[in-house]
Amino acid sequence: MMDTTDKDIARLLQHKLPEAGHDPWFKRKVLNRLPRRRSQTSPVEWVCIAVVCVLLLAALVIEGLNIIGSQQILVRDIVIMSSLTMISLGVGGWIISPYIRN
Repeated sequence: MMDTTDKDIARLLQHKLPEAGHDPWFKRKVLNRLPRRRSQTSPVEWVCIAVVCVLLLAALVIEGLNIIGSQQILVRDIVIMSSLTMISLGVGGWIISPYIRN
Protein backbone atom coordinates (compact mmCIF):
# COMPACT_ATOMS: atom_id res chain seq x y z
CA MET A 1 0.00 0.00 0.00
CA MET A 2 1.30 3.45 -0.87
CA ASP A 3 2.17 5.86 1.89
CA THR A 4 0.84 9.24 0.66
CA THR A 5 -0.04 12.45 2.38
CA ASP A 6 -3.15 14.54 2.00
CA LYS A 7 -1.29 17.02 -0.19
CA ASP A 8 -0.26 14.26 -2.58
CA ILE A 9 -3.83 13.03 -2.82
CA ALA A 10 -5.12 16.57 -3.41
CA ARG A 11 -2.51 17.19 -6.11
CA LEU A 12 -3.37 13.87 -7.76
CA LEU A 13 -7.10 14.71 -7.77
CA GLN A 14 -6.47 18.18 -9.19
CA HIS A 15 -4.54 16.75 -12.13
CA LYS A 16 -6.92 13.88 -12.84
CA LEU A 17 -10.32 15.53 -12.46
CA PRO A 18 -11.82 17.64 -15.26
CA GLU A 19 -12.50 21.32 -14.70
CA ALA A 20 -16.05 22.49 -14.27
CA GLY A 21 -17.51 24.31 -17.24
CA HIS A 22 -18.06 28.05 -17.04
CA ASP A 23 -21.69 28.97 -16.44
CA PRO A 24 -22.49 32.69 -16.01
CA TRP A 25 -25.67 31.86 -14.07
CA PHE A 26 -23.89 29.75 -11.46
CA LYS A 27 -22.63 31.56 -8.41
CA ARG A 28 -20.20 30.10 -5.94
CA LYS A 29 -22.47 30.73 -2.98
CA VAL A 30 -25.70 29.39 -4.44
CA LEU A 31 -26.72 27.69 -1.21
CA ASN A 32 -26.38 30.94 0.70
CA ARG A 33 -28.81 32.61 -1.69
CA LEU A 34 -31.55 30.02 -1.40
CA PRO A 35 -34.54 30.99 0.74
CA ARG A 36 -34.59 29.48 4.18
CA ARG A 37 -36.81 26.53 4.83
CA ARG A 38 -39.93 27.38 6.65
CA SER A 39 -40.01 25.51 9.91
CA GLN A 40 -43.28 23.75 10.37
CA THR A 41 -44.82 23.46 13.79
CA SER A 42 -46.08 19.96 14.40
CA PRO A 43 -49.70 19.34 15.46
CA VAL A 44 -48.45 17.94 18.76
CA GLU A 45 -46.68 21.23 19.46
CA TRP A 46 -49.84 23.20 18.62
CA VAL A 47 -51.82 21.03 21.06
CA CYS A 48 -49.20 21.63 23.76
CA ILE A 49 -49.32 25.38 23.11
CA ALA A 50 -53.11 25.39 23.29
CA VAL A 51 -53.16 23.38 26.54
CA VAL A 52 -50.55 25.62 28.16
CA CYS A 53 -52.42 28.77 27.08
CA VAL A 54 -55.72 27.45 28.46
CA LEU A 55 -54.08 26.45 31.76
CA LEU A 56 -52.37 29.85 32.07
CA LEU A 57 -55.61 31.66 31.35
CA ALA A 58 -57.43 29.52 33.93
CA ALA A 59 -54.72 30.17 36.54
CA LEU A 60 -54.87 33.92 35.87
CA VAL A 61 -58.68 33.97 36.19
CA ILE A 62 -58.67 31.87 39.37
CA GLU A 63 -56.00 34.03 40.99
CA GLY A 64 -57.78 37.19 39.89
CA LEU A 65 -61.06 35.97 41.40
CA ASN A 66 -59.17 35.02 44.56
CA ILE A 67 -57.74 38.54 44.86
CA ILE A 68 -61.14 40.14 44.20
CA GLY A 69 -62.87 37.82 46.68
CA SER A 70 -60.41 38.47 49.50
CA GLN A 71 -60.47 42.26 49.02
CA GLN A 72 -56.74 42.44 49.80
CA ILE A 73 -53.49 41.77 48.04
CA LEU A 74 -51.02 39.55 49.83
CA VAL A 75 -47.37 38.92 49.00
CA ARG A 76 -48.43 35.45 47.84
CA ASP A 77 -50.78 37.03 45.29
CA ILE A 78 -48.05 39.30 43.94
CA VAL A 79 -45.64 36.36 43.63
CA ILE A 80 -48.23 34.19 41.88
CA MET A 81 -49.31 36.93 39.46
CA SER A 82 -45.72 37.85 38.61
CA SER A 83 -44.87 34.17 38.09
CA LEU A 84 -47.86 33.71 35.81
CA THR A 85 -46.87 36.83 33.89
CA MET A 86 -43.32 35.54 33.37
CA ILE A 87 -44.63 32.14 32.29
CA SER A 88 -46.99 33.87 29.84
CA LEU A 89 -44.07 35.80 28.35
CA GLY A 90 -42.12 32.53 28.05
CA VAL A 91 -45.00 30.84 26.26
CA GLY A 92 -45.33 33.86 23.96
CA GLY A 93 -41.63 33.58 23.15
CA TRP A 94 -42.06 29.86 22.53
CA ILE A 95 -44.84 30.57 20.04
CA ILE A 96 -43.04 33.44 18.29
CA SER A 97 -39.50 31.99 18.21
CA PRO A 98 -39.86 29.88 15.00
CA TYR A 99 -41.05 32.93 13.11
CA ILE A 100 -38.28 35.17 14.45
CA ARG A 101 -35.57 32.70 13.38
CA ASN A 102 -36.85 32.76 9.81
